[in-house]
Amino acid sequence: EIGRRLRSAEEELVDLRAIRDALLSPALVQRDGMTIAAQTTPAQGHVGGDFYFVGRGPEPTAIMAIGDVVGKGLTAARRAAFTRTVLASVAPYSDDPCRLLGWVNTALVERLGATAEFVTAACLIYNPDTRTLRYAFAGHHPALTLDTAEELTAERVGAALGLDRRVNCAMGVSELAPGAGILLYTDGLTEAKGARDRYGNQRLRATLINHAGRSAEDTIDLLKTAIERHTAGHVDDDV
Repeated sequence: EIGRRLRSAEEELVDLRAIRDALLSPALVQRDGMTIAAQTTPAQGHVGGDFYFVGRGPEPTAIMAIGDVVGKGLTAARRAAFTRTVLASVAPYSDDPCRLLGWVNTALVERLGATAEFVTAACLIYNPDTRTLRYAFAGHHPALTLDTAEELTAERVGAALGLDRRVNCAMGVSELAPGAGILLYTDGLTEAKGARDRYGNQRLRATLINHAGRSAEDTIDLLKTAIERHTAGHVDDDV
């Protein structure tokens, strides 16, 4: 019995490592004219249902996405790994974020069926030559500008991935000024529980505004420290 349990634990550990490697690339893709930073903190162990992706789109664009799978632990991590892998495979073929989200949704529904275990996601495509940013959201909250904490809103937020055969999102377009920054995040950040309340949107926006001008990496470190202080180092959801 002990041997059987050990073998089962070893197999799960191998599975966890494979999922972790699928969720987190060894190095972020950096492009000329851009600085990109990312951080993830799973609520349970070494993997969770949150993921991010940075990749090369049709030249000269870069694609950035973030996702949040309903649930936690190994089951959510498997779905997150599948979603991220599909996104990475289709990223070079379109600079339309709605189309990319639609392709990922099709893969989820065809493989797993339309279920309540959905995935919210945001997808941004940036052209550094023209400083044009295209963005779309599938059941996910808007991205924020770093200096002013303003929301990047599209005309229509689509359905979360995996719920239906159609995402039905709308694409937004903005031209970024030199030095502008964008924050993508999951609700594990704003819903992080402290002793009295959650971290919340107001605290997040105030943090960004009060520390405007920071680099991408410094901003990530700043938010990580803020969440650790607010939660006393214990998070209930993936961040």
